[in-house]
Formats: sequence, structure tokens, C-alpha cells
Amino acid sequence: MPLPTRRLLAALAGASLLFLLDARLALAADAVLLLAAAADALLAPRGDRLRVERRAPERIALGGTAEVRLTVVNATDRPVRLRLTDDLPPLLGRDGAGTHELTVPPRRDAAAAYRVRAEERGDAAWGDLHLRVAGPLGLAWTQRREGRADPLRVQQGVLEVRTHRLLGMR
Repeated sequence: MPLPTRRLLAALAGASLLFLLDARLALAADAVLLLAAAADALLAPRGDRLRVERRAPERIALGGTAEVRLTVVNATDRPVRLRLTDDLPPLLGRDGAGTHELTVPPRRDAAAAYRVRAEERGDAAWGDLHLRVAGPLGLAWTQRREGRADPLRVQQGVLEVRTHRLLGMR
């Protein structure tokens, strides 16, 4: 189901002022805007025309940080504006913003990066990637989720192991 953008909401608010002149004119303007938003949602890139790749470490030391890089590849002939986020396993905490807004040029790629910190030990999997793609007119967002299950292990850090070993030697 498409979601309205701020541009569509502003246009609908502007069209509502037409009620002061003629109610039929205002309803017609609203109908045209809603049809344009539906067409905009249908024209948003789908499937393999817009790919997302995640580069994340498979192992992180407990208490350590790591960088996660999300790359969006646009195979269409026009720029694509989107919002991107991913699900973190419960072992990790995110540093900084969780949602990244990108504009990907035609036939190019764009990347966003953020840092995570390992808060608990254990095995888990990186979660799904969530995209919200704006249509070419900027009137509607379409949402999509890419299921992922990349493995992750948070293990005792080398510094902690050395500390425990030194304590044991004493």
C-alpha cells in the first residue's frame, strides 16, 4: 500500500482551498491528485531494478564497535530517492541515526554507513532490510522488505581474554 509524501499532503491541502470557490472543483482536484499518487506509486522502481547490499562483519568483540555499510544500486534511468533502515539483532546497539535518506543517481550506486556496538555475547543474525522508495513525482512512497539472515557472532574480546588470563596467572 502506498504512503503519501509531504508533497502530496501539501498539494491536497492546497486543493482544499478550492472548497471556498466550488466544492465540485475541489473534489475533482483531490481525485486528480490521488490518481497521480497511485500512478506515482506504480512507477516507483521495483525488484531487481533497485538492489540493496549490506556489508557487515560476521564477528564483533564484546564491547567493540563495527561499521555497517548499506549500498543501494540503481539500475534505472532516473534518480531514485529512498529511505533505508535495517533490523539489528538484539545483541547489538546502534550508534547514530537508524534511518538513512539517499538519492541514488541513474545507473549508479550510493551508500550509507553507521556504527554498531556489541552489548551481549552470543550468536544471532542480521535482520531484514527495509526500503521506502519515492515515486518519480514524489507523491507516494512504496515500501518493501528484503529478507536477510546474515550470521553474526559476538565473542569475548581479545583484551578481555588477556585480562582474565593475567588474573588467573596471579
